[in-house]
Amino acid sequence: MDHLINKFISKKLRKKGENYLLSENSKSTAHTFGQLSSIASKIYQYLIAISPRLRDGGVFNGLVALLRQMRNNDQTLSEEEAAIYTHANMLAGFSLNKRASWDTLLPWRPQFDFDADQQVQVSLPLQKNWILKNFPVRLSRIEITFHIIVINLEQPKEKETTVHTKALFVHPHDKDGSLRTILKPVLFTESLILVIGVARYHLFDTDGTRNSVSGSALYNATDIMQTFHVRDGRLLKDAPISRNALPPLAPDFGEGSSWE
Repeated sequence: MDHLINKFISKKLRKKGENYLLSENSKSTAHTFGQLSSIASKIYQYLIAISPRLRDGGVFNGLVALLRQMRNNDQTLSEEEAAIYTHANMLAGFSLNKRASWDTLLPWRPQFDFDADQQVQVSLPLQKNWILKNFPVRLSRIEITFHIIVINLEQPKEKETTVHTKALFVHPHDKDGSLRTILKPVLFTESLILVIGVARYHLFDTDGTRNSVSGSALYNATDIMQTFHVRDGRLLKDAPISRNALPPLAPDFGEGSSWE
């Protein structure tokens, strides 16, 4: 009888979460998940602060999943490899908007470099290939900004640091020219640096007298365009990643019939 009573009481206590000891693996898993959630939350909150009209709760879950995959890939590295390589580049290309990205709004991409002074240089190409893209008839200009958010990977709950560019306005009819700006983020001992590109179409109204930023999701993009992982002032190299499975074998349909 005493055994049954003790078993009943133990069950009640576990339900209430009292005196329930987690295994070391469970503690580690919960701690890691908390860190990933904290990092994802910081990134997501910054993204929607930049582009509140693109708010999408599913993006947060996507970020957590991608960060978990990034962490798992990092754990496959040997101790020597982990001192040199990072899988943070898996975050590059992540888009807040499921309906539009930088590549759907603009036919060219900027270049990002992390220099010896721990600055991020953003360079726009001289030749922008405007003719390769069709733009809305009422397009008045394209607004471009770049933002950097730096996450402390040692203490993810610590306040992140941010820096951004002034808005740049361009138009497909502009004369091509190269432009460059430099961003100086504040770094931590181990930093995850995300460079976010924002592109927005501004449209004329129907009578052509006024223009404003479009409210359409098709004309707004907010993407993570580049990542840098810096540890003790040293930039880690991007580890090679495979985003897609091997292509399927081509089916054999035989010779087929001839045309006459």
